[in-house]
Amino acid sequence: MQKLGWKDMGIKEQTELVLASLLVISSIVLIFIAFFITLTVGTGVIAAATEMCATALGLLGIGIYARNALIELDTKVT
Repeated sequence: MQKLGWKDMGIKEQTELVLASLLVISSIVLIFIAFFITLTVGTGVIAAATEMCATALGLLGIGIYARNALIELDTKVT
């Protein structure tokens, strides 16, 4: 399988990676800020961080699935 660099990706794939990275980083920052302010991490903070990570993984999973499906389709056509 061919490795793609940042410049080889389209704007859609770049946007998916940036948004997924921002969601994961913001969930980590949210947990640290909540801990340093209250010295505990409440269930609401954990739930919000979990939702952010699930959304990020969903973005990445959809992108990978779509790319692999297109590669498979291209292989069958040619």
